Amino acid sequence: MNSLEKRLQIALSLILLIASLGAGWLIYSVTINMGETTTKTRLEHDAEALLAALQFDATGVTTIREERLTGIYQRPFSGHYFHIMVDGKRALVSRSAWDWPFNVKAVSSNNSVSHMVGPHNQQLLLWSAQYRKQGHIIKITTAEDLEPLYQQLRRYGFYLLISIPLFLILILSVQRFILRQSFKPLDQIKTEIKHLERGEIEQLSTPLPAELDPLVDEINRLILAMVERIKRSRNSAGNMAHTLKTPLQLLVQLAESEDLNNVPQIRTELLTQVSHIQRLIEQELKRARLAGSATPGQQFQPAEELPVLKKMLRQIYPDKDLNLEFNYPQSSAIALDRDDMIELIGNLLDNACKWAKTAVSCKIELNGLFTISIEDDGPGCAPERLEQLTERGVRVDESTAGHGIGLSIVKEIVESYGGDITLSASARLGGFMAVVNIPLP
Repeated sequence: MNSLEKRLQIALSLILLIASLGAGWLIYSVTINMGETTTKTRLEHDAEALLAALQFDATGVTTIREERLTGIYQRPFSGHYFHIMVDGKRALVSRSAWDWPFNVKAVSSNNSVSHMVGPHNQQLLLWSAQYRKQGHIIKITTAEDLEPLYQQLRRYGFYLLISIPLFLILILSVQRFILRQSFKPLDQIKTEIKHLERGEIEQLSTPLPAELDPLVDEINRLILAMVERIKRSRNSAGNMAHTLKTPLQLLVQLAESEDLNNVPQIRTELLTQVSHIQRLIEQELKRARLAGSATPGQQFQPAEELPVLKKMLRQIYPDKDLNLEFNYPQSSAIALDRDDMIELIGNLLDNACKWAKTAVSCKIELNGLFTISIEDDGPGCAPERLEQLTERGVRVDESTAGHGIGLSIVKEIVESYGGDITLSASARLGGFMAVVNIPLP
C-alpha cells in the first residue's frame, strides 16, 4: 500500500478506535466506582443514624426507636439491610432481611467495605463500622443492593456502545475531510506534473504548504537546468557547424590549388573527405533549423508544426519542385515531446526530399499508436541496404551517401519511446518508405 493518505487514515482510525474503547472502558469503570462510592457514603450515614437511634433499657436490652427508622428497612427484601452487634453478640437485624441469615462475620471487618450475595441473588455492598455508646461496643453493618445501579450502568453502557461507532464514523469522516484537504496540494502537483509531461506548462506553480515548497523549488530548478542544457547542446551543435564551414572552405580551396596538381590521388581523397564533412555539417544545421527554439517537453501538435516543416523543407530544397503531400489530424495535440517528434519527422522528411524526384508523402495516424508513414518517389534502396539500416549501431549516413542520413538518429528516438521503425519500398510512389509506430502515453 503506497498511498500516504490511506496509511494515515488507517493509522488514525486504529488510534481513534483504541482511544474510544479505552475511554469507554474508563468511563464505565469510573462510573461504577463513583456509584459504589456514593452508596458507601450513604451506608455510612445510615450506620450513624442507626447508632443515634439505639437505646438501652435498665436490663441492657438493645432497641431502636421505630420513628427513627426509614420505611426502606421495614419492607421485606427491599435491598436495604442492617445488622447490629452489641458487645460481640447479635442484637438487631432489619425487618427487610426477613428470614435471610444475615451473617456478616465472614464478609466484613471493622470500618471496611465488602461485597456479598444477598437474598434473591442481590448484589450487596456492605459497610461495617465499630462504635462505643454508653459503655457498649457496637458494630453496625449496613447493606444496599447494587443491582439497580448495575442495571442503570448497563443501560448507559449500551448507549455508550452504540454512540462509540457513531462517534467514530463522525470523527473518521471529519478526519478524512481534513486529510483530503491537507493532501489537496499534492493532487494539484500531480495534475501539474501531467500538464508538465504533456508540455502544457513549463514549471510547477501550485501554491503549496511551506513543507512542500523546497520540493517544488528543486523540481523547477531541475526543469530549468534540463531546458538550458538542451538548448545549450543544440546551440553548440549549430554554432560548431557554422564555425567549421569556413575552415572547410579553406580546405577545399587548398585541395583545388595548383600545388596539389602533382598528387591527384591526395587531392581526390582530400576533396572526398571534405565533402563528407560538409554533408554532416549541413545535416546538423538542418536539424537545428527544423527543431526551432521551442521549449523541450512541449506537446507535439501536427496542425501547427507540420506546415512550418513543409515551408522549411521548401527553403532547404529550393531547386526541387516537390509535391509535399501531408495528411495529419487537424485538432489533436499529441502527448509526445515536441522537439523529439520534429527531429524524428524532420530527419525522415529531409531524407525523403533529398532523394525524391517529384513527390513526398507524410501521413500521421492516431489509432492507439502514433503512426508516421513517410514515402517518396526516389530511387529507393536495395533490400540488403534496408537490412543494414535497421541494424543497431550501423551508421550508414557516416559512410555512404543515400537513405541512411539521419536514420540512426531516428532509430534512437523511436527506441527511447519503446516504438519501432520499418523501412521498405513504397508500393504507392515506388521509392523509399519509412513507417514509425510509437505507443501513446
